[in-house]
Amino acid sequence: MLSIIVSGLTFSAVSVLTMHYNTNVNTDAFIHAIVGNVPDVSVWLHDADDAPAFRQNMIENPDVYSVFGWESLFLQVNEASINMSIVEDFAYFTGPSLISGRYPLLDSEIVLDVVTLSEIGKSVGDWVTVRIGGSEYKYIIAGSIQVAGGFVGMIRVDGIRRLQQDFDFVQFGLYLTDSADIHNFMEALRNNINALAFSAQETIDDQMATIANLFSALGIAITIVVAAVVVLVLYLISKTIIVRRKRELGLQKALGFTTFQLMNQIALSLTPTIIFGIVIGATGGYIGFNQVFLIILSQLGIAQVDLPVPLSWIAIVSVALILLAYAVSMAIAWRIRKISAYALVSSNEIVF
Repeated sequence: MLSIIVSGLTFSAVSVLTMHYNTNVNTDAFIHAIVGNVPDVSVWLHDADDAPAFRQNMIENPDVYSVFGWESLFLQVNEASINMSIVEDFAYFTGPSLISGRYPLLDSEIVLDVVTLSEIGKSVGDWVTVRIGGSEYKYIIAGSIQVAGGFVGMIRVDGIRRLQQDFDFVQFGLYLTDSADIHNFMEALRNNINALAFSAQETIDDQMATIANLFSALGIAITIVVAAVVVLVLYLISKTIIVRRKRELGLQKALGFTTFQLMNQIALSLTPTIIFGIVIGATGGYIGFNQVFLIILSQLGIAQVDLPVPLSWIAIVSVALILLAYAVSMAIAWRIRKISAYALVSSNEIVF
């Protein structure tokens, strides 16, 4: 029972530390699982006639790695209303994580998220009817994606022009070079062109700060609970051991064992069981964290996660729990100092 309790507590501690790591330290995998890939800078032109000049200007800008048309429209896919991303070139922008299939290569192909596919009862390879205004066409589902919230899709620009022939981009996505400063770049854009420039990554980072604070608070709370339960369980077990072995401990003292030796004896007698439970819990946390986390996020439309689990953190928390268990056992066993063979004989508690 002690191993089961300790393994459960260790699994909880490992899971919380892993979430803290992915939301506070290394957030790339977590962000990609939730929203996918986003451009460094998004630009919304106020006048569509400015698009050719803007594109050429960005191509010549040394801070810009690539520029492509990218914007969203709400379309009707069968009976579902979908926020569809129209992408000029999927070679530059892949967006949310691809779960199965591929991104559109033809104008008759789209990709939909797993929530939408479940809602309309379709899968990759099926045909769906897409509508906007009075126009409708059939498209084949080339792939499935995941994004938190669901009801999103992606389509090529030549695919949307089957429904809306005069469609042209007024929104563009920009990927910047590693040496470029996003803040300075956006400030220069706002001063030189008639457009709205913003960074989706900054918005995500702001939201991540809130999520990170939440998980930090949750991690502290669960860590305190884990430590408290470990102390309580060891207190009950150690106290029971001392009460049941009171006569034996008194005899050992009479034979010359010191209080510290007997304290160590009790504390170390629990150590193999505790270590076994911690190893099981840590291993379960390392192997099963992503599966458990996926169950939590499945209602948000997330079908696949692969968050890194920090091995060094797991080793530290495992050693910390072992040391905590030993320290608590030693502290509780300190009451052995009150046991003496003389007292037990005097109270007729020892029968020879």
